[in-house]
Amino acid sequence: MSRVRLTAFAGIGVLAALQWGTLLADPPIVRLLGAVAVATLLGWALGRVGAASWRDRRLARALAVLGLLAVATIGSLLVLGFPLRALPPWGWDRLGDGLDVGLTGLGGSFDYPFHGAGEWARLLLVVPLVPLTIAAAVLTFRPGRAPGRVPIAGLLTLIVAFAIPAAARPTGLPVLWGGALLLLVATWLWGERARALPAIALVAGFGVVAIPVATSLAADDPPVDYRSWTLPGVKEGTTFDWEPQYGPIDWPRTGELLFRVQTDHPSFWRAEVLDEFYADGWRRSGAGGEPVPGEPIGYAPGVVRDLRWTQRARFDVLAIDSDLVISPGSALQVRGLDSTDRDADGTMHTDDQPITAGTSYALTAYAPDPRAPLLRSGSRRYHKPLASYTALALPDGADLESIVAPTHVNVPLWGHHRGRAEARRQLRESAYSQVARLAERLTAGKRTAYDAAVAIDNHLRTSYSYDEGPRNHRLPLRAFLFRDRFGYCQQFSGAMALMLRMVGIPARVATGFAPGTATADGRGFEVTDLDAHSWVEVYFNGIGWVPFDPTPPTTPASIEIRGAASFGIGASEFGDAGRGRADDRGAGHAAGPQVDPAGGGGGSPVPPVGLIAALSAVVLVVPPLRSLRHRRLPSAAATEREVEELRRVLRSTGWSRGRATTLLLVEGRLRGAHHGAAASYVRRFRDRLYGAKSVDRPTLADRRSARRDLASDGGLRARARLLLLMPPGAPLPCGRGRGSSA
Repeated sequence: MSRVRLTAFAGIGVLAALQWGTLLADPPIVRLLGAVAVATLLGWALGRVGAASWRDRRLARALAVLGLLAVATIGSLLVLGFPLRALPPWGWDRLGDGLDVGLTGLGGSFDYPFHGAGEWARLLLVVPLVPLTIAAAVLTFRPGRAPGRVPIAGLLTLIVAFAIPAAARPTGLPVLWGGALLLLVATWLWGERARALPAIALVAGFGVVAIPVATSLAADDPPVDYRSWTLPGVKEGTTFDWEPQYGPIDWPRTGELLFRVQTDHPSFWRAEVLDEFYADGWRRSGAGGEPVPGEPIGYAPGVVRDLRWTQRARFDVLAIDSDLVISPGSALQVRGLDSTDRDADGTMHTDDQPITAGTSYALTAYAPDPRAPLLRSGSRRYHKPLASYTALALPDGADLESIVAPTHVNVPLWGHHRGRAEARRQLRESAYSQVARLAERLTAGKRTAYDAAVAIDNHLRTSYSYDEGPRNHRLPLRAFLFRDRFGYCQQFSGAMALMLRMVGIPARVATGFAPGTATADGRGFEVTDLDAHSWVEVYFNGIGWVPFDPTPPTTPASIEIRGAASFGIGASEFGDAGRGRADDRGAGHAAGPQVDPAGGGGGSPVPPVGLIAALSAVVLVVPPLRSLRHRRLPSAAATEREVEELRRVLRSTGWSRGRATTLLLVEGRLRGAHHGAAASYVRRFRDRLYGAKSVDRPTLADRRSARRDLASDGGLRARARLLLLMPPGAPLPCGRGRGSSA
C-alpha cells in the first residue's frame, strides 16, 4: 500500500468534506471530516488485509473486507450524526420515518446554504459523502488489486464526491480549490514514482491552460440550475381549505408531519380567521375583517398591556403549500419571508411566493394569556368599533329558501341596551330562534361577557359528544345543537361563536392547528395534519382576541385560557365508550382453560419435554381461545374491556398524560416518537369509536405489533410489563392487570 496515495486520498476527501459543508448554514465540519477519517482508516485497514498472508486467503480476506466495510459504514453514519438506534435492522422503521421526514423537508425549492427544516433534512443533504468515500476506499485499496496499476475508479469516485457540492454551490476562490485538487490528483497518479521538480512543473503547466478555459466557461445563465432541483419521491405540499363544511370529515389525516415550531410554550397556531356568519355557517368576509382597538402597536391602534404576551417562534415548514403565514396569535414582525401583507383581522399572507416545504421563518407575535380577573374587567361593556363582530345574517324561520338572501341582524354589544328588543325580535323570527333562546338562557344573570362565554363553553363541553361523522343538514349548527348533539371542532367552535354574537359578545372562529407534540429536546413542537383545528376567539377590552376551545376534553372541566383542555380535533380521551353503536366491534376477555402441568404417575415431576409441550400449548392455544370467547361477548361489555385496557396501557407507559389527553393527541405523540405500529393501533381504535364508517377491530397480529412497538424502547423488563398489561388474545376483565389506574 502506497502511503503517498493514502495521503492523497485523505487530502481529496478533506476537500470534498469542506465542499459538502458549504451546502449548510452552520455546517458540522468536524463531523464531515470525521466521516472522511473513517473512510481513510478503512483504506489503511484494507491495505493491511491485502498484505496479510493466511491459509485460506480468499475466504479470510472476503470476511475481513465485509466486516471492515460494515464497521466503517456504520461508524461514518454515527460520526455524521445518525442516531444509533436507527441503524440496526430492528431500528429500520425509525430510520424510514426519519428519511421520510428528511425528504419532505428537502422538497420544493430552496437555496444554499440550507437553513434547515430539522436534523434529518440536514443529514440527508450531506450523507452522500459517506457512500462516495467508502466506495472510493474499497475501489482504491481492496485486497487482490494489481499492485502496479493506478486505481482510476477510486480517484474518479472521490472527484465526484468533490464535484457534486462544488457544482451545487460554487464557492469563493475557485482557482485555489481547483489548484489544490489538481495537485492532489497528480500526487495520486504518480505518487512516489514522480520526481518533485518535474511534477510541480507539470501541475503548473496544466494550471496555466486550465484556468483561462474554466474562466471563459463561467456564465450567468448556467446550463443546470440547482435551485429548481427536486428530490424524487418528495410529496407535494398539503393544502387546507379553512372554510367549514360541517359534514363528515373527508380531508386527509394520515399523521403527516407538516411543520415544526421552535418556541417556549404551546399555543394555537392560527392560519385564518372566519369573521362572518352568513345563513348556514361561518366564512371569511371579502373585506378580511375589521380592525379593532386594543391590538398591539404596528398592527392596529392600541397598546400592548403586558409584554409577557409577546411570543417568539420559528417555523420550519415540511409539507404545506399555502400563502397564509401561520402564527401564534397576531404576528407583529416576520423574518425570513420576502414580502408579506396583513389583513385588518390579523391574518397574514405572502404576496409573491407561497410558503412551501423547506420554507423557514421566524416571527414575534402578540398572543395574550390573561387571567380571569383581567378578562372580567375587560368585558363589562364594549365599544362601538366592535359592532361588526356581533353582526349576523340569518334566514327567515318561516322560509328556509331565504338562506340565499338572509336578513341582517345587528345585535347590540354587551353592555348596551338600545336596539336590543328589536334584535331579539329578529332573532326569534329567524330560523335560529332555538339557538337564540338557548344562548339567552345560558347567559342569563351573567355580569360580564367572560362569565357568559365560560357558561356557553361549559355547556358545549358537558352536553355534547365528539364524533367525526355528523350528517349533512341545511342548517348544520342548529342540527348539531338540537338534533344530532354530536360533532367535531367545526361544530363546537361554530356554535359557540354564534351564540356569543347572539348575546352581543364580539366573537369569531379561528382556524389553524393545535399545538402538536413536544419534541424530544423540549424546545418546540411537531405539528401533523391530525392537529388541524378550529376554535373561538373572544374580544376583551385592552387585551384583544383571546382563544377559547369548546371541543370536549377527557372529562368536563371549566375553560382554561390557552391551556384549554382538548387541544386538537380529536375526541376526548376515551369518550363515551359504550355509546351504543349497533355492532360487535368490541374486545373482551374470558378465562381460558386451565392447563395441568402434572403428568406421569406417583407425583413424579414433569419431564422437560412434557413441560415444553405444555408451555407450547399454552402459548399457541390459549390466546386464540381467549380471542374467540371475547368476540362472543355483548358489544357494550367487550368495548368496556378494550377501553379500560387501552387506558391502562397508555397511562402506564406514559403516552397518556393529563386530563386533556385525547386519542388523537396520543396518536400524534406516538408517530412523533416513531412508534408507527402503536400509532396505527390507536388510530384504528379511534376510528372504531368515532369514525363515520364501520372499521373492523384489530387482529391478533395488530395487537402483537402494537405491544412490541410500545416495548421497543425498553429491555426485557419492559416487554414483560407490556405482556401483563396487554396479554395475548384479548384484554383482561376491567379492574385486573398491573398498572391499572382509576
